[in-house]
Amino acid sequence: MITTMSFTNVGEWLARREALTPDTIALVDYAAGTRLSYRDLNARARALAAWLQSTHGIAQGDRVAMLALNSPEYLDAFFACALIGAIFVPLNWRLTALELATILSDCAPRLLLHDGEQQAAAENALAHVRKAAEDTAKPRGIFGARRRATEAPSLPVLVPVSAFPGADAGLAAQAVPFQTRDGEEIALILYTSGTTGVPKGAMLSHRMITWNAVNTQISWGLRDTDSTPTFAPFFHAGGLNVLTTPLYHLGGRVVLLRSSDPATILRATAQERCTILFAVPTVFQMIMEHPDFATTDLSALRFCVTGGSSCPLPVIQGYAARGLEFRQGYGLTEAGVNCFSLAPEDAVRKAGSVGKPVFHARARIVDGTDREVAPGEVGELVLQGPLV
Repeated sequence: MITTMSFTNVGEWLARREALTPDTIALVDYAAGTRLSYRDLNARARALAAWLQSTHGIAQGDRVAMLALNSPEYLDAFFACALIGAIFVPLNWRLTALELATILSDCAPRLLLHDGEQQAAAENALAHVRKAAEDTAKPRGIFGARRRATEAPSLPVLVPVSAFPGADAGLAAQAVPFQTRDGEEIALILYTSGTTGVPKGAMLSHRMITWNAVNTQISWGLRDTDSTPTFAPFFHAGGLNVLTTPLYHLGGRVVLLRSSDPATILRATAQERCTILFAVPTVFQMIMEHPDFATTDLSALRFCVTGGSSCPLPVIQGYAARGLEFRQGYGLTEAGVNCFSLAPEDAVRKAGSVGKPVFHARARIVDGTDREVAPGEVGELVLQGPLV
């Protein structure tokens, strides 16, 4: 009898990796000097998952927001939520308290996780949510209706990352993963920048995150021996899904940095023998202009990856002078995030191009009637595939 196989949810990746490469270093917390293997990461995420279930009653479909700088605890929370089917909502710590409150009111998380640096911001945002709820409950004129108490939105519970249980083996064994057949359940909500209005939550399913990893591995030629310094914030698609989740799916290594300081990036890349460097063009230019760029040992780098905007030709040429190749691309939060890739051999000849669609994707450029436009004409980009 043939049965339908269930889909592997993203939270189970660490257990699969522990079974295959338990002692491989998966995460280097560069500032703290901490090195965590796949066995370590799996134990931490599973213990946290069990703690979220038992202590806070988090269940499949519940939203769990996080306001924090990049840290190992951030990844613990992401994989723990994915394991139990909760929806992880990273928050942009650059936003004002009122902007954060708008997002919190929109996604209505059960918990708001935060680190020490963002505690005040989390409390202020929660105060704005509370005030908005109170204002809504007030009578509106003589004929205004008062919101019933049962309709008042419940506020998320503030939880500091310092309360996380760590790699508690006994607790980890109690985690109850959720089961999925097709991976269509939402794993992650990433809020857009809101340049054309209020931020909108882009919903990424377990399937989308998985296929983004597969597409990135195939189209960029990732290897299980690859490592990267990660400094893009995890509240952005570039932080979690350009290289972090694809490398964890494959068994690579992430060197976690707290900021995009050029000197720190160069030092970490050299010391950890990183093989891939991802950044937006502005950061690549800052690195190139740093005094240490000319002398830092970057011989382990296989290639650089840039996106977010067109990379200036002088930057590409500056890295080429040091023997470093560029892989340019284009993506969007709503589609995984890696959608196009320009091969290094075309970096100069086709500068400004986003390249070709990733392996498991189809792309068209159409007019207002959904007909493909002729080469050279302007149109709307449409994408199809398991990454959307």
